[in-house]
Amino acid sequence: MTEGHRLWHGPDMNLINAQGLSHSFGGRCLFSHLNFGISEDDHIALVGPNGAGKSTLIRILAGLLGPDEGEVVRRKNLRIGFLDQKPLFPDGQSIMAALTASVEEDVEKLGRAYEWLSLMELDQFGEDFPVGQLSGGWQKRLALARELLLEPDLLFLDEPT
Repeated sequence: MTEGHRLWHGPDMNLINAQGLSHSFGGRCLFSHLNFGISEDDHIALVGPNGAGKSTLIRILAGLLGPDEGEVVRRKNLRIGFLDQKPLFPDGQSIMAALTASVEEDVEKLGRAYEWLSLMELDQFGEDFPVGQLSGGWQKRLALARELLLEPDLLFLDEPT
């Protein structure tokens, strides 16, 4: 990736501002000196060939990885969701346990978990069904429901299918 368009609405209007981001992997520059902002109503697709640095950039923006240079400024109290390419679940975990692991004491969100089970059509398996027996596609749906249940202000989807 190279430096592209500058989308800058000012720090008060953006959820995230990226300033001078650069990152290399294995001695190869993935991107350098990127400057852009992400606003509340933006829907952005990052498209490029395998190995171009798309996942790395998303991980940096989500705060899961630091850039080699530059900084990411996030709006105060910003709730970020991240759906990984290959979601991870503990061995033996049930669908409902996987969905509610982060909201166990929030009664309202526990109730909404059943809504997400239905919306994602995971209710056909039953809430006690082991996640490990779901196909990769169904696990991805479950991981998406898990992120949406947390009601993020900004949701990053790494290779959604």
